[in-house]
Amino acid sequence: MTSRLLASDATILAAERGEYLRKWCATIGWTVAQLANRIDATAETVDAWFDGTRQVSGEHWLKILAQLSSEAATRHDVIMIVADDGASPLAVLTEVCYVDHVVMRDRHTAIVSWMDADPSTGGKAPSHQLFTAGFNAAAIARLGGWGADRSEKGSPEERSEWEVSRHLVRRMLEGHLRRMLFKRIVDVAASIPMEKD
Repeated sequence: MTSRLLASDATILAAERGEYLRKWCATIGWTVAQLANRIDATAETVDAWFDGTRQVSGEHWLKILAQLSSEAATRHDVIMIVADDGASPLAVLTEVCYVDHVVMRDRHTAIVSWMDADPSTGGKAPSHQLFTAGFNAAAIARLGGWGADRSEKGSPEERSEWEVSRHLVRRMLEGHLRRMLFKRIVDVAASIPMEKD
């Protein structure tokens, strides 16, 4: 699973829904049975979505999006980053897996980083998502609160370690964001037809 380049490029294809759904459920702690119960599906159907043998139907996808949105609205430790349509999820993360986020100087573009389970190693791997800040103002405020909480809690050594880690991650995110935006600019420029003399 890869991050979308921009929030406007965020359509999750039907064939990809199961993979995203599996990660999101693992992130927020929903079991197969819990998800099935929430959306009136069978556990076997959800398992088939997760392993890719069946695609999530449009009707079930809308129910899932409503459940994810509700979960993010009612739990202080869960957020959903949405696409430019204001509803389609780009990322679902919790305070526990959150690493850091950066809002660019234009106050329009942001990027968030978190730790995801890596099925290939059984460990965790960093993930990131670029998104439009305006559609995610509440999520950005919550991310800022999570960062502030981490900066204030723990021993002086833990806080110092967190600040150093956060600084390094922030530099990495800023660099990644600049590269992604540069690539987007190059792609757009390459798509402009040239006038012939």
